[in-house]
Amino acid sequence: MSQLAAQQQQHGSKQPGNEVTHSSGQDSITSNASNQQSSCPSRQQPTSTAAGQVDELCTQSISQPEPLQELLAGRIRCVEFSGGNVYVNAPRGPGRVYLPGSFNPLHEGHRQMLQAAVKIAGPEAEGCFELSLMNADKGKLAIEEVQCRVAQFVTAGLPVLITAAPLLVDKARLLPGATFVLGWDTAVRIVMPKYYGDSYTAMLLVFGEIRCQKCRFLVAGRVDDKGDGSFKQLTDIEVAPEMADLFEPIPEAIFRSNISSTALRAAGKGLGKL
Repeated sequence: MSQLAAQQQQHGSKQPGNEVTHSSGQDSITSNASNQQSSCPSRQQPTSTAAGQVDELCTQSISQPEPLQELLAGRIRCVEFSGGNVYVNAPRGPGRVYLPGSFNPLHEGHRQMLQAAVKIAGPEAEGCFELSLMNADKGKLAIEEVQCRVAQFVTAGLPVLITAAPLLVDKARLLPGATFVLGWDTAVRIVMPKYYGDSYTAMLLVFGEIRCQKCRFLVAGRVDDKGDGSFKQLTDIEVAPEMADLFEPIPEAIFRSNISSTALRAAGKGLGKL
C-alpha cells in the first residue's frame, strides 16, 4: 500500500498513534504513515472531465480516500499532507508561504521557487504547496486526478495543502496572514481589470479584501514564452498604485528557472492532458 493510501485509509478511525484534536474551532485529524512507501499511480484509459475534455488520468487504488472525498463533497475546507501525516480542517496562514499551482507535473522549478520565496519571507517562514480541487476555467478535478497529483508530493516528502479555493481571494479567506508565491504570468493577469468584469473598482475591492486578510504576494520572474521570449519580472507589470504594496519581487539572482509545465506536458512528461 502506498503512503498516500495509508494516510487516507486511516482517516476517520483512531489508530494507535493517531490523534484527534480541537483547536480554535478547527478540527485537526493526524494520521501517522511515516513507515509507508509511495509509488507513482498507474495510468488508466482516458476519462471525460467536467470541462468536457478527455484526460489520461494517473490514478492509484485507494480503498478509503476519505479526506479528499469529503473535500470534494464540500464537507471540509482543506486537507494537508505533510511529514507523513494528514491534517484535516487545519489551515495555517501566518508565517506560511504557499505556492499555488496545478502541478501537472510537479517539477524542480516549483521547488526552487518556493525555497526562494521562503528565504525572502524570513527565518520564521515555512513553505507549503497549495493545490485547489476547483479550477476557475475547467471546473472540479476528478478524485483520481487529485490522488495522482497529491501522490507526487507524498513521494517527494513535500508538504501540500489541498483546498477548494480556486481564486486568490478565496485562498486569502481560508489562509489569512499567508504569503502567496506567483509566477510573472499569473501576476500579470490578476492585476488586469478585465478579469473583474472590466471594472477597476471591482478589482480594487478584491485586493482590498486580500489586504484585510493580511496576505501578500511574492512574484517570481519567468520567460514570456507566449510573447517576445524575454525574461519578465514584477517591474514589467503595471500594478495599480492602490495595491502595489501587496506585491514584492523575487529577484532573478535568487531564483530563475526556465522549466515549463506546459513544455513538459507537450513532451509527454505530464500527468495528463489538461
